[in-house]
Amino acid sequence: IADGMAEAGHGVFECALHHPDVPESFSWMREIATRTEKPVVFNFNISDIAPELWRDVLEMLDEAAADNVELYGQVAGRPVGVLMSWDGTLNPFVGRPSFEALRGLTPSERKERLTDPETRAAILSERSTDDRPIVRFVADTFERMWRFEGDADYEPEANASLASLADGDPGRAAELAYDHLNHDDGNGIIYFPFLNYSAGNLDPLHEMHQHHRTRMGLADGGAHCGTIVDGGMPTYMLSYWARDRSRGDRLELEWVVHQQTQQTAEFYGLDDRGVLKPGFRADVNVIDFENLAVDMPRMRWDLPTGAPRYVQQGRGYRYTICRGAVTVEDDSFTGALPGALIRGPQAAPAI
Repeated sequence: IADGMAEAGHGVFECALHHPDVPESFSWMREIATRTEKPVVFNFNISDIAPELWRDVLEMLDEAAADNVELYGQVAGRPVGVLMSWDGTLNPFVGRPSFEALRGLTPSERKERLTDPETRAAILSERSTDDRPIVRFVADTFERMWRFEGDADYEPEANASLASLADGDPGRAAELAYDHLNHDDGNGIIYFPFLNYSAGNLDPLHEMHQHHRTRMGLADGGAHCGTIVDGGMPTYMLSYWARDRSRGDRLELEWVVHQQTQQTAEFYGLDDRGVLKPGFRADVNVIDFENLAVDMPRMRWDLPTGAPRYVQQGRGYRYTICRGAVTVEDDSFTGALPGALIRGPQAAPAI
């Protein structure tokens, strides 16, 4: 694959690595970057298995840069986590027999049954029989569960976790989880960050983002639709990191804009965009910065098979302009679809 990319003369080689294994993968990633003379980028996250490893990785990126090897870490704007709900793929009660017995019902029928006191008592009295590691992990780790509501807080305090609210009692934490999922007519959501939150805050991400050999990314907008919705990450970077964060240092607004426009465009060879200059592509967001925000996620059943997916709306967009055409006006889509598939790098306009 790398040799084919080198022969084509353009491209970025991306790697999806198991996070604790990143250091031992550096040698072959460096070799690919050297052979192809093209950037190599890997997913750069923080795992509870090795919560301080990110510091070593930053040093290794410095060493690669000193050797003129184009190796980069791709850093998420917030914790990688799961949204748990009655309608989603996961919740703390998946695999409990009385919950699984409701699978054949429609979403509204299932939510109605879940409000029944006898159903609640039965589910809370059981243990999950689902042995999948991800299910076992999310079913019992209440110290990593938070009620997700209001302003969609992705940097919650430890004392607000379900385990903390239950004073460490797993049975009580399960009750709190169940009752919150029934909140908002059965549309309650529990937030479960499992990467990038070992410190209990986003301070490590703040440092990782500002390293000269990292790039902003890892925002799944269409994968794992029943557990993740990260398409709103660019809005979050502006509204939270550049404006609202209070638990630590913020990022400069101009820096965040640059990261998500010119820097990204240049990294992938899209030299015809990313700046506001005559002759360049007119791809522009006109924002109401004071009111910019991401809404709480909601579930929709609009995939081709009727399967559910989380959606998360952004607010504060006066206009979104693509190739000079207005595609969004006052947070509403206009119906214009001027975008097109991009194949390969795009040359800067001759001015």
